[in-house]
Amino acid sequence: MPGIDMKSKTAKYIHVRQREPFTFIQDSLVTIAFGKKEDGIKAVMGKLKKEPNGGMKVQTMLFDKEKFTVKEAEKWIKTYGYKVMNKAFAGCFEQPKEDISIETLLSEYTERRDSYIKTLKEAQKIVATK
Repeated sequence: MPGIDMKSKTAKYIHVRQREPFTFIQDSLVTIAFGKKEDGIKAVMGKLKKEPNGGMKVQTMLFDKEKFTVKEAEKWIKTYGYKVMNKAFAGCFEQPKEDISIETLLSEYTERRDSYIKTLKEAQKIVATK
């Protein structure tokens, strides 16, 4: 879900997710400085599975915690065209309009679910043999 990751184990950055990681070709993901390195903003970018020949898209924005508070990161995101989805979920932002279709989302969810079930069954077999 897009939004600010308040539970991130990464001590140095505030993570502001723009798209789900599973919508990207994994080996296409790179982290780059966004603007000047000293600005303290980075972006995780990659190619979408649905557009493998398309341009790079932002998956997550990273804000240096020494230079940004959560409120400042939220303000920066809003300034550059994102909106708060729901006041009850402060820090969550709408996905860009060119984002994933419901059909693609359901397909990818099904793939993840099936993978999870397969892993669970394999784990159950290992436990049963011990």
